[in-house]
Amino acid sequence: MKSNGLIYVMTGVLLLCLCVSGVSADLCTSHPTVCNTRTGNIFGSIQAAIDDATTLAGDTIAVDGPSGSSYAPFTVSKQLTIQGRDSGNGLPQVFQYATNPAISIGSGVSGVTLDSFILYQYPPSGTGVNIPAGSSNNKLYNLHVTGFQTGISLGGSGSNNNLISQGTLDGGPQGLILQGSQNTVQDSTFSNIQEVGISLGNDASDTDNIIHGNTFTNILPNSYYQTPAAIRLFSPSNTIDSNIFTNNYVAIVTYPTSPQGYGTNNLIYNNNFQDSGVNNIGDTTNVWNTAKTPGTNIIGGSYLGGNYWASPAEHQDFSLTCTNEGDGICNAPFTNSVWGIVDNYPLTSNVAAPGPTVTSISPNWGVNTNPALNVEIGGTNFVPQYLQLSVQQSGGGSSIPISNVNVVNSNTITCTLDLRGIAPSSSYDVYYSNPDGQSGTLNSGFRVTVPGQTVPFDVFTTPEGANIILDSGDTGFITPHTFNNLVYGSSHTVVVELQGYWSQSATIIMEGDGKSVYFTPESAGDFSAAPVSPQNPLTVQFTEAITPFEPTSRTWSFGDGATSTQQNPVHTYTSAGTYNVNLIVYNILGEKAEIKKEITVTVLAPGTVIEQGATVFIGEGGLDVTHALNEAQGLPPDGTPSLTRIGW
Repeated sequence: MKSNGLIYVMTGVLLLCLCVSGVSADLCTSHPTVCNTRTGNIFGSIQAAIDDATTLAGDTIAVDGPSGSSYAPFTVSKQLTIQGRDSGNGLPQVFQYATNPAISIGSGVSGVTLDSFILYQYPPSGTGVNIPAGSSNNKLYNLHVTGFQTGISLGGSGSNNNLISQGTLDGGPQGLILQGSQNTVQDSTFSNIQEVGISLGNDASDTDNIIHGNTFTNILPNSYYQTPAAIRLFSPSNTIDSNIFTNNYVAIVTYPTSPQGYGTNNLIYNNNFQDSGVNNIGDTTNVWNTAKTPGTNIIGGSYLGGNYWASPAEHQDFSLTCTNEGDGICNAPFTNSVWGIVDNYPLTSNVAAPGPTVTSISPNWGVNTNPALNVEIGGTNFVPQYLQLSVQQSGGGSSIPISNVNVVNSNTITCTLDLRGIAPSSSYDVYYSNPDGQSGTLNSGFRVTVPGQTVPFDVFTTPEGANIILDSGDTGFITPHTFNNLVYGSSHTVVVELQGYWSQSATIIMEGDGKSVYFTPESAGDFSAAPVSPQNPLTVQFTEAITPFEPTSRTWSFGDGATSTQQNPVHTYTSAGTYNVNLIVYNILGEKAEIKKEITVTVLAPGTVIEQGATVFIGEGGLDVTHALNEAQGLPPDGTPSLTRIGW
């Protein structure tokens, strides 16, 4: 209960504060009606509510939508807001049968707001809204004006800083007559008007008006008016921007000279002229673009600049045909001397194809006795109607004759080069250009040689000392080595073999200023050997340790004429001696590795005494294979001195 009492008291204080401060609530709760929102008084007509209102509190007259009939015309003689409301029956309608305006702002009255009304008349006569000379700071929102001789008439001298926004003006001879300075017309639609959508200005003082973000459509010749226009421009130094003109006889007509008008030095940019030409005859002062500036333009591009020109019938369709670099601004200005237009940054929706590139020519060389070398040129963005294709010595020297040019697709061109008598050089540029002038060049992409011309070929390995096999023949050379007898353009297979390492190979085409090949052989691994018993003949176990080469086949050569293809063979030597054991292995890629070791087999002389427990080292160089003798005097049971020794 205490809590409820506290809320009650606070609410009462709040209401008291509202009354003292003059803030009024909307007391109009009955619909449909005409009501003063401050007092809650209901009136039988809009005019009665206006006449009753006081301007001390900035009254708002709320007008609800129709309940079967329209409202009578009215004159706003005080600084009021006349607010139309849609309470389920649509916006309020004002119908004018006579030639007087449907809505008038009284002489000497400023600061009026008219919001959300439908004004109509038929047949066309009179004016929808009349704002007299000297009336300023008025705001007209969301007015739907249909069928008047003049939809809205704003002014004359001293009619400044008025705003017309989100309006719809349809039918009738004239949409808007706009005079005065610093007025704004924005986000409105003008359609099916017979003579002029907006008539802007009357004399040289009607300046700094803004026509922004509007749509003008279907303002076309008719039985009464043969040369209608969306905008007729009679005054200087105004701004017309960001408007859409679609299917109009003329979008803008300027009147630059007296006595017709003073339509000079206006800024006209970022407009979309679709089948709506411009007539600027006789003027060179009106400006048709701003500086190129980042920002979303009228057709969705990323830069502001000039206008979008898309009116073929008037030869003002430059935006439909020009190219750009992806910024939505044409690469060249739009200039039309007939219509007096110079737009330095015309807009375009054409996404220009990127410029061509030349990335390859194959073959990339030829002998200067060849009359018909067929080549294939690779790149991007080639077009059939190419402008130029050339193969010319860098710096402007010899040019190679070209024939049989065929643009196969956007990435491939085939042609024939006549190399007879062409100067040998390694620096011939391949140049291509599209009709729009964009081009690509492969610098020093082609070489001309003489018959039999050779180039050096260097072979290196780390470690050095590998045998070099060229085209399956042992050259007798080891790395590093340079071959100087290989003909330009010839192809060769080179193999390097180094003991204990994988063999490596490469196929090389002799071109350029010479070729070099570098090999870094990898260790193949090793093998080990250990005696199975000390008797003579000596039996030895060989064990392969080849990683990570992963051999799939191998051949052992034991140095005594015997071989084996087993991975870990056992071999018996029947007599003392020194044997070269060779292991050759191949992996799944066909790569080869070869490992060689020298085996020495020695029979100890009879009578050799080896003490009990002595150890004979079998193998040198770190193999660490041992055999312990445990018989007395080192003799076997039969007393025959047949101990053998293996080493390498």
